[in-house]
Amino acid sequence: MSVKYRLAPEHRLPAASDDAIEATHFIKNSEVWFKEHADYSSCYVMGQSDGGFSGAIRTKFESLSIDDDPVIPLAVNDLLWYHALPVGAARDHEFCNPTVGGGSKLMDRMKLIEWSVMVI
Repeated sequence: MSVKYRLAPEHRLPAASDDAIEATHFIKNSEVWFKEHADYSSCYVMGQSDGGFSGAIRTKFESLSIDDDPVIPLAVNDLLWYHALPVGAARDHEFCNPTVGGGSKLMDRMKLIEWSVMVI
């Protein structure tokens, strides 16, 4: 199943996250088709391009890779976050850095599906 979630800058965060979580809930609570054709014990949800953890203070990895990435240098990454975060939000917003302020409550929503979740 491929989820077509809303993208920034037309739909800033949390639109993409909300869409991904809604799709996960849909699969879990789906009608007969998924239950007959999917083995939930061996299903994985993965993705790319929905961001990563990064805050206002640069991590060691970010500092080392400022100009090393020829595809998405740090300045471009910053620009992408600028257009993805809610208007006026800084890099220490919970969507960009879910560890800020003791942890994001957004992760609590994933507990509702009662599946194991690993974010790397």
